[in-house]
Amino acid sequence: MNLNTTEPTTTTSNNEQQDYQATTLNSDNLTRYFYLPIFPPATSMIKLGANDDLLLANVPNSHLAQNQLLQRQQATQISDSLILNNIDDSREPFCLSAIDIKELSTRLQVNESIIICNANRLRAICDRLLELHEYFRRRVLAIQDVALNEPTLNSKQMSLILEFFLQIDADVFYMKTCRFRDAEPCPSIKGLFCNDESPKARYSMVPCGTTNCPCCHSIENSSSHRFVNGYTTYLNCPATCTTSNIVFVMTCPCGQYEFIDSTSGSLADALTRRSSIGM
Repeated sequence: MNLNTTEPTTTTSNNEQQDYQATTLNSDNLTRYFYLPIFPPATSMIKLGANDDLLLANVPNSHLAQNQLLQRQQATQISDSLILNNIDDSREPFCLSAIDIKELSTRLQVNESIIICNANRLRAICDRLLELHEYFRRRVLAIQDVALNEPTLNSKQMSLILEFFLQIDADVFYMKTCRFRDAEPCPSIKGLFCNDESPKARYSMVPCGTTNCPCCHSIENSSSHRFVNGYTTYLNCPATCTTSNIVFVMTCPCGQYEFIDSTSGSLADALTRRSSIGM
């Protein structure tokens, strides 16, 4: 694990704060914009690319330009319930009910338009990932005749995933509102936006102490990880080698490559399985 962190950056000119400049987005990976949360566009047309106004929920106010601060202020103005688009359709996969829209809006202290816009964006991402899965299945695995039981998410599951999605920034993932596995929302931050506080480590992954554990020797109270491209993630709840249902990353000793995977088991189980097949 790497404990280095990245500090959000901006550009300044003539003593005027300029727009936040993402350090991990460039001309070679502009498609990443499609997978990041945004402010609702001024028109109903869904934009894709560098012109999207990123939500930047984990960027402190001091790193934002005046127009970005105004966007944030307007986003936190809670108005009467207004469902701009009907996405509460039980016949459609990846739906989000009006009740869950209202609950997220109230708890995260943002306007419902933020929730609705990004719920639609997340649904489009889910559809895209299913398309890629089907393409891989047919073209790479050459499986064409077996019907695919496509996974779907109900409203409660969609709400949970959306809460994660809203806190994936261009340079940082910081789940400040996490409420499971003995985690508590950050007490100094009210709602979705960091405002005057920068992301910081609140939880650690500690050795489990189990005899012959393949992980304990390499864990030193890890609380954050900086990827080779500079992206930083913070652990969102307490964890040990035996914690299940995790996403994990392994960095090559050369420092140039990383392997990212997930498992329904524990990190110890995953490493033991991979070592048995020579990974």
